[in-house]
Amino acid sequence: MSLLYWYIGPWQYHVEDGAEYYSGPVGTKAALDFRTLPEQAVKGNANNPSGIGLFASVSRPPEVGRDYQLLGAGNWHDIKTTQAMCDAFPKRRGVNLSPQNCPDLVALVYESLLDADPRGDEFAKPLMPSTKGTLQVRIAGQRHAEIYRQGKHRHSARVLDVIRDNFAKTFARDRKLARKYLDYELEKHGLDRSERGKDWQQFVPQKLRRHVKGPLQHETSVSDDFSGTLAAWTAVAGSWTISSGRLRHGGGGNPSLIRYDTALSAEDMVVAFGAVYDNTSANLDQIGPATRCDSGAVVTAYRYCHQRNVSGTTSITQLRKMIAGSETVIGTGTFVDGTSLQLTSEGSQHTGLMGSAADVDVTDTSITGNLYAGAGAQVGNSEADDWTAADIGGGGGGITIVNLERDIDRGIDRGIWTRGI
Repeated sequence: MSLLYWYIGPWQYHVEDGAEYYSGPVGTKAALDFRTLPEQAVKGNANNPSGIGLFASVSRPPEVGRDYQLLGAGNWHDIKTTQAMCDAFPKRRGVNLSPQNCPDLVALVYESLLDADPRGDEFAKPLMPSTKGTLQVRIAGQRHAEIYRQGKHRHSARVLDVIRDNFAKTFARDRKLARKYLDYELEKHGLDRSERGKDWQQFVPQKLRRHVKGPLQHETSVSDDFSGTLAAWTAVAGSWTISSGRLRHGGGGNPSLIRYDTALSAEDMVVAFGAVYDNTSANLDQIGPATRCDSGAVVTAYRYCHQRNVSGTTSITQLRKMIAGSETVIGTGTFVDGTSLQLTSEGSQHTGLMGSAADVDVTDTSITGNLYAGAGAQVGNSEADDWTAADIGGGGGGITIVNLERDIDRGIDRGIWTRGI
């Protein structure tokens, strides 16, 4: 991997060839977003950088020293921050961050935001656990992990806030689906899934408990080979058709989103296309899988896609998030024509796979509680085929065996929090 430069500063807004999006400066491989949801949902101004992010870049950005605070270069576990660096991070009023290594500082930033509204109106949303029982921060091949056990961890109350908010939002729309979501979360956290049990009540807002009969069996998978019509889909934005047995995007969305109308049972999901087809025209953003799609007319989801540059000679993959139609690039990888694309959203981790190889892996806390899968695109014509989506199997009890990065020279596990387990 190329040497990475780590810096904190504003997101840049780009308007080019009909596409608009936020990203880090040139060279950014991945980013952590500390903006509120209202900040992310507003389309910006190319001349007015906005909001704060942590960026991992393969090149030292020219803006360092003016708009950005450089934290260091290399492995982020080896970067020791200064007080000036700490002061550049967002934090709640009254919270002081002291100098330490970079991943510990990032963890404290997320911890300092955990008392915020779980809807993300005032601060970035809190980290959510994986099915393997960890809270993780991942960016550009680096990771920092903490063992999580529901009810035992110091942030259990904040996780419950998010789950309750997710349940209430789903319950207002579809009570049966909300009970399936409840069952999934119980299995994920290793709790009693029986209707007569009491564990489920903690995941339901108190005012709704008397209206809930308990969990319903989850596990959902859906698929489409596009041999028929799009009757099972809703085109939220953009032009979508079936052409010669393939899903075809004809542009017009900026960004575009199509949602499969059968919900999954969990926000932890894996969505894939068996094949995506490269259009050799210049500057095209190809169709890609989308997770956590909004249930209504709002263009909100994560999506993983192939992006060709203006000259049509360079191909990359990008992991993007759409918040009310405003896009942000949070990770960048590579692409091989005709390769399958898969996007997994689990807890606060989002991983794009090209073929069977992990391509982009990054943390983002913005979109929670959305149980629909689909496909996304930006501008231009592109096609894809053999779409599948499924819930990720629940973890079943806060598993504490974690595959962590190991520093052989020092003989220690790197990137594990051990406080308050």
